[in-house]
Amino acid sequence: MFKVFQMDMDQSGQTSQKAQTKIKIKRIDLKSFWKRLTSSPKNIILFIFGVFAVVVLLYFIVFTIVQYRAEAKIAREEIVAITLSNVTNGTATISWQTFKPQVGIVFYGTKNDFLPFYPAISKNVEYDDRDTEFVDLNTEVLKTDEPQRRYTHHVTIEGLTPETTYYFRIGSGFVMPVAKGSDGKGFTAFTTGSTLNALYAPDPVYGKVLDEEGKPLDEGIIYLSIYNKDEDFSALLSTIMNETGGYSLDIANARYAYIEQAGKTTEDVFTSSDAVVEIIRVVAGSDYVPKTFTILPDQDQPVGDVILPNSDKNK
Repeated sequence: MFKVFQMDMDQSGQTSQKAQTKIKIKRIDLKSFWKRLTSSPKNIILFIFGVFAVVVLLYFIVFTIVQYRAEAKIAREEIVAITLSNVTNGTATISWQTFKPQVGIVFYGTKNDFLPFYPAISKNVEYDDRDTEFVDLNTEVLKTDEPQRRYTHHVTIEGLTPETTYYFRIGSGFVMPVAKGSDGKGFTAFTTGSTLNALYAPDPVYGKVLDEEGKPLDEGIIYLSIYNKDEDFSALLSTIMNETGGYSLDIANARYAYIEQAGKTTEDVFTSSDAVVEIIRVVAGSDYVPKTFTILPDQDQPVGDVILPNSDKNK
C-alpha cells in the first residue's frame, strides 16, 4: 500500500494536503521475462549462475544442519571417557571411546573460536596415532587415505609450545561435538608444562593384553599412574597396544599430576625409582570389560598378561 500526497495552495497561501491511497498490483509477464532473458548470452549465463549459487547455498545450509544434528547425537550418546594424558612441554594426548566404530580426529588451537565448518579449513588437526607415521623427525603423515574406524581413540598432538593453553574439539566429520570427560564433566582445554631441566634414562613398563581364549587383542588403550611413599601421584600416562596385544610405557620422565604437590614445579619429574605402586587401566572397546589393577614396581618388566573378559553383548 502506497500513500501519494498532493500539495495544493489555497487562496490564503496556506498549504493543504490531500492523502490519496492507491494499491497497485503488477502481474509478472513471463513471456516478457523470458524474452529479456534470452535476448543475450550474457543474461542466460548470469541466470544459470544465480540459480546454481542458490542451490549450492541451500545444499550447504541443509547439509550443515543435518551433519551437526548427527554429530551432536554422537557426542551425547556415543563419545565417552574423554581423557587427557602424556602432557609434556610439547605434547599431549586426547583419548576417548565410542560405542560404534568412528574415525578419531582432534582439532586444536590456542583460541577457543571453533566454528561448525572449522574442520574443513583447519590446519591444526591430528589423527589417531595408529593412522599416522613419521617419515622424518618433523613430518607426520597419514598411513592411508582413509583413517580407520575404531572403538578406542588415542590422538597425540606434537609440536606444542611450553606453558601454553590449548583448546580442542573431538570430531570425525564436518563438525566437532563437545562431550564429557572421564570425570563426567565437559572439558575442552589443557595447558602444556615447562621444559624439563634434565631427562632420565628410559624405565619401560611393558606387557601384553589377551582375550578370554588367550588370543592377543589388537585394539585398546593402556593408562598408567604412579604413587610414591608420600602419596604423591604422577600425571596420567597412556599408550596403545600393537597388533599382537603388546604395549610399552616409559615412566622415567613422568611428571607430577599437579605442580602444587610437595612444592614441586612443572620442571620436576616424578622419580619412578620412588614409586611404591603402579595403577594400570586397560580398555579395549565395547566388546570387552575394562580392567583396573595395581602392581609393585618390580612387577612391571614385564607386567603379567592382562586378560580382558568379553562384555555381556558377546555372551
